[in-house]
Amino acid sequence: MTSSVYPLLLTALVALASAASSCEAKEPSYPPGFTQAGIQGYLQSYVPANTHKAFAVSADGKSFEASQGRPSVGEAVRAASSRCLSVHRTLCRIWLVDGQNVWDHYARSRRTGADALKSLAPPLEAHFANEEIDHGLKVEPKLRNGTNIHAPTPTNAPNGAKTINTKDLVLMYRNRGNKPLVLDVLQNAALSRQTLPEAVWLSGAGWEAESVNPEIERNLIAAMKQLAPSKDKPVVTYCLNHDCWLSWNAAMRLAKIGYKNVFWYRGGIQSWRAAGLPVIETPLGAHLY
Repeated sequence: MTSSVYPLLLTALVALASAASSCEAKEPSYPPGFTQAGIQGYLQSYVPANTHKAFAVSADGKSFEASQGRPSVGEAVRAASSRCLSVHRTLCRIWLVDGQNVWDHYARSRRTGADALKSLAPPLEAHFANEEIDHGLKVEPKLRNGTNIHAPTPTNAPNGAKTINTKDLVLMYRNRGNKPLVLDVLQNAALSRQTLPEAVWLSGAGWEAESVNPEIERNLIAAMKQLAPSKDKPVVTYCLNHDCWLSWNAAMRLAKIGYKNVFWYRGGIQSWRAAGLPVIETPLGAHLY
């Protein structure tokens, strides 16, 4: 998996965990539409639980899941998120982590993403950070195993998808009538990470392991039904760089479940940064296993 420096938010959450009990003693600011069942679940499953713990809630407030007693904040968050998809077949946002309310980070990410795109101009060049490099590899007809996920990739996208470069992606972003759904499929233990503007962070969408593949694929279908109900929607996958197979795997999965306009941004966030293009802080959209 990709390693990264934890955002300051995550560090602050861990540092403040000792104050969780006093925070939870006060009436919390419940998510919009939160049901009485959700309140009871919060009081019974989350409040008395030991750290590290997380509580995830759907956008309409009707579905929720809690995880508790985890060895790290990241594991608590991933467990609550993946349970929402597995049990309720819906995406859930993280509401609470170790007693801290992080709900507003989703709205903040949407605002900063929209602002970042307002003046986005195509770069003068097409390729950055060696995104066009050809390692001489043939396209493989199967998913790349997670034991060797960070290795040279082919130049060709999987069947049913198309490789794009940085300039292509900027032009797609600027198509206001049919902007793409951009999926960051990198994996790490953080609560949030820096992504391309308006990207949805779907951790696990590109992972491959026999023990979790069925769960990933079921949860990807459930997530995409909400994120892109039309199979004609342009969908872009990306991860770190041209030596990362996570986005290649995710593109293959999307093509297999019927998405007709799947694009693999091979250069990933390294090429985007090398072009001097903006990134934003984005909270976890979902963890798929």
